[in-house]
Amino acid sequence: MYEIVMAVITALVLSLVIYLGKEKEEVFQPYKLVRTLAVGAVLGVIAYSSGYALTADNWEAYLAANTSIIVIADVVVKAAWRKLAPSTWQE
Repeated sequence: MYEIVMAVITALVLSLVIYLGKEKEEVFQPYKLVRTLAVGAVLGVIAYSSGYALTADNWEAYLAANTSIIVIADVVVKAAWRKLAPSTWQE
């Protein structure tokens, strides 16, 4: 169960870091945060259901891998949404 919590926390921190690191001031758009949290939660469920065990010995590797996978999955979801529902896409 910790795998799901860790994935959601990773997604939250990743979203905040990206938002705060933008050079141009951007209006906060909650749907972007929700999308990234959902991607993190799904990846956490996949890790949990596949039997991956998050332990004190492997949490750094899990965090690094999870961050990379969340970034890649978030970009894929965003690109798919643009293609499948272009009229609803907001940037």
